[in-house]
Amino acid sequence: MKIPTPEELAYIMAHVDDTKQPGLIACSVTYLVAAIIGVLLRFITRHETKAKLRWSDYLILVAIYVFVVP
Repeated sequence: MKIPTPEELAYIMAHVDDTKQPGLIACSVTYLVAAIIGVLLRFITRHETKAKLRWSDYLILVAIYVFVVP
């Protein structure tokens, strides 16, 4: 491993407080919204076709709950 140059050290020290948190939050919210829309569409389709809910539907609800609540 090479020793950082003074320019590299200056860059590191100038950006020590940089964070990726906003991007991670945006990514999580995007996937949350996509998951909820997908589940809603699944249940709307089940309702429109008058199909009974199966065990997989209930497991999807549990998964969405676990994803949203914590």
